[in-house]
Amino acid sequence: MPLASALSHLHRRSSTTYKVLGAEVGVDPSYISRAVSGERIPSWPVTRKLALALETDPEEILPLWRAARGYNLAGTTDVQAALRGLRTAAAHPDVQTLAARTHLAADQITHALSGPGLLDWETTRAIVSALHGQHELIRPLWNVARAAALSTRAAASSTCTISAGAFG
Repeated sequence: MPLASALSHLHRRSSTTYKVLGAEVGVDPSYISRAVSGERIPSWPVTRKLALALETDPEEILPLWRAARGYNLAGTTDVQAALRGLRTAAAHPDVQTLAARTHLAADQITHALSGPGLLDWETTRAIVSALHGQHELIRPLWNVARAAALSTRAAASSTCTISAGAFG
């Protein structure tokens, strides 16, 4: 489960005990242990506090938490946050490692993770694969983000360019 993998990686990186984390988050240390091992899926408030205690952006964990809870991810348009969450779940491989795994340029990897804009699906899919993610969870996010980008472009191009004086 990517959420548990991400939490486990963040916990190992922090070298903080479950007891300290439990006190900081406000739950029993055994609950932290079960969340990190994947036995439990904590509520979002607990997951958010845990992410903060482990010094990571909760927005990077949110797509992983939503997927773990079985929520429809298509309402979330932040593909980059989902990719960063998958990167955390994969023990945060560096850009060069991801470039080698995907046969993409390092700047494409960086662009996919932090923008601006949205890369094509095949590039995004290659990164998801390199991060051991599930394409079927990321594709709806990508579709929504792509539709939003196309909608924004269409609205910008439909602006009237005829001067007001032309109408008399």
